[in-house]
Amino acid sequence: MAASAPPKEGETSLYTIALDPESSIASDAEEAYGLEERTFRFAKAIRAFVKKLPNTIGHQEDVRQLIRASGSVAANFIEAVEGLSHKDYVYRLKICRKEAKESHLWLRLLMTEDTSTVDALRNDQVREAVELTRILSSIIRSKEGSGGKYQTAGSRDGKNREAGNRDGKNQESGIKPQGDPR
Repeated sequence: MAASAPPKEGETSLYTIALDPESSIASDAEEAYGLEERTFRFAKAIRAFVKKLPNTIGHQEDVRQLIRASGSVAANFIEAVEGLSHKDYVYRLKICRKEAKESHLWLRLLMTEDTSTVDALRNDQVREAVELTRILSSIIRSKEGSGGKYQTAGSRDGKNREAGNRDGKNQESGIKPQGDPR
């Protein structure tokens, strides 16, 4: 597949939207792509790091858990970006944050004092896990407070109902809110 050429002056395309710094589409896409790549690199760096660790009984389970948690950060971020709703997006981001915290725990549990080089690599990964946790927490706070970029069909009418819950009933209890004429 050949790459498409940039549009001529005056034409509009996704190419120009992506390059427009004022476009919210571009910033969301760049933020998602940048963090998607960063979480991928984190998982990959963890895999390279564990290859440098001594193969001891104590390390085996911790390494297994660390690899799973670091990969889960990247995988769940992809799931978040592909989320079906705002609620799903925030939920997946929370899972990413949880897995980043878990990666931090497993990294701290690994004993690397024997080799300063390996200890420095571990500290770099600990720093990255903490930074990812902070970034994800910041995104979650902003998306929970504002309703985020995802808006369900039911929330457009200002009543903040989920799509598919148009009858005004509480989905969990089946009870209509008081004052609802229906």
